[in-house]
Amino acid sequence: MKNSINYKIKRLNKPRKLKTKHGKYNYVTTLYDSNNIRRHKYYVLLEDAEEDYARLSCKLKPEEKQTAKDLMEYREAFTFAKTIGMTLEEMVFQYIKAQELLASQKLSDINIALSTYVEWRQKNNINITLGKAIKQYVNSEYFSNLRIATQKLNKTQLNRLVADFGVNTPLVSLGSKRLEEWLNNLVKLHKYQVPGELVSLATKHSILTNYTSFWRFCVKKGFVSKNVASEIYLNPLKRHDPLVYTPEEIVSIIQVTPPKSDLRLYVCLATFVGLRPTEICKLKWSHINFEDKEIMLPSEVTKMSIRRVVNIPDNLMEWLSPWKNFAGSNSLVLKNGPSTQWCFLRRVRLTGIQPIHDGLRHSCASYLLVQSNDADYTAEQLGHCVPVLNKNYKGLVRKVASDKFYNIRPDANEQPEIRFKEI
Repeated sequence: MKNSINYKIKRLNKPRKLKTKHGKYNYVTTLYDSNNIRRHKYYVLLEDAEEDYARLSCKLKPEEKQTAKDLMEYREAFTFAKTIGMTLEEMVFQYIKAQELLASQKLSDINIALSTYVEWRQKNNINITLGKAIKQYVNSEYFSNLRIATQKLNKTQLNRLVADFGVNTPLVSLGSKRLEEWLNNLVKLHKYQVPGELVSLATKHSILTNYTSFWRFCVKKGFVSKNVASEIYLNPLKRHDPLVYTPEEIVSIIQVTPPKSDLRLYVCLATFVGLRPTEICKLKWSHINFEDKEIMLPSEVTKMSIRRVVNIPDNLMEWLSPWKNFAGSNSLVLKNGPSTQWCFLRRVRLTGIQPIHDGLRHSCASYLLVQSNDADYTAEQLGHCVPVLNKNYKGLVRKVASDKFYNIRPDANEQPEIRFKEI
């Protein structure tokens, strides 16, 4: 280092490398005294230049006396910055940015940030990847209770998530904003579709419903702390009123089912008490009380895992009479539930009637709401909530059609003729 300081420093510039070597010196610092006269200090090593620059910077405000402790802390900070490959100015700049980031998250200091991270880390498992989480979800009891068709659809939608984000992506890295942007820009992959065409809004809502269930499962398992899918916003979907079968169509559907068959049993239970397909597949004869005219659905059978008691109407009691000898049996009502569902759809097409998704249950809810004139009772029987029931089914059918519906009974001489009993 060349020359000592015996003047008052007004300002100084950072050390820089000399374009032409000045004797044995390679670096120079430019200073300006109180008279604004430019002066130079020369150095052999850059480390000496930066250290002296930091020391001289403390003299820019002589009115603020630097204690020995301050100088020691400064040297420690300078040394620490050097060990992490940064200048002291760069480290201070990073510190300021960190403070701004903490302030944006409403955190006052780094200690609170660390405690917040520790708390977050305890609630979120960063070792769980997207692939592992989906594998556990698919193998869960909840997923196995879904319809086979629903399982296939959900697996396809989850596989699309893996294809786009990667099987080894940490689950906690998928936030609501990231998923929302991805979902809104999702394109069709089918080979017959127009390249780059976005999926429909209805499909996006279907995917979001599936992902919401998946993330709800992950929250319960402790993989993540919150359901990010529930925070995703999609444009509202304009839904059409549910379609229902007319009493005449119900008669035609029953006519194409063989007497005393699982198919007829499935149609009657779905039509006259509105049991869900999955509930019928799990239903046992011991759940049906022929004497009290009730069906007791345990929590492991119902969709919402809440026990439900369903009253059996008189016309359904007549349809169930051929199976009374099974009362109290612990066997399933349907020997093969999933295949019965597919068989039902094929038989409906034979009648020339267009199949309606969940049409039997929609029909039961609509006719029962009119017949009972009691939304609370109808919601309890169907396992619905009252607002959804009124929104979907209120006013869909008339009282005359409801009377016909509940008077669909088997003929006394047993099939093939099924008719409306005189009202």
